[in-house]
Amino acid sequence: KKYDALTLVDDAHGEGVLGKGGRGVVNHFGLDGEVDIEIGSLSKAFSVMGGFIAARQPLIDHYMMNARQRLMSIALTIPDTAALLEAVTMLGESEDLVKKLWWNVDYLR
Repeated sequence: KKYDALTLVDDAHGEGVLGKGGRGVVNHFGLDGEVDIEIGSLSKAFSVMGGFIAARQPLIDHYMMNARQRLMSIALTIPDTAALLEAVTMLGESEDLVKKLWWNVDYLR
């Protein structure tokens, strides 16, 4: 804000792991609504192919028209979409999976 710059968080390793119910790094540090662009991977904690970009509509429109990496991309498959929706639903209903993950981390240390 001080320098009128856009902020971007690459949350490839935070989604499903950090924050309330695995909401990621932005949530973990209490920055919900403060980050302009958030990108992440669906192939780590969610175990499906693909990734995401979340931003306000003008930024998404710019990305859709100009990003070369989007040129050869395809939509998620139906099974991957169903698995992702179920994983997000499970994380939204309970924090038990994230707590179990961190219990395992502590145990293995």
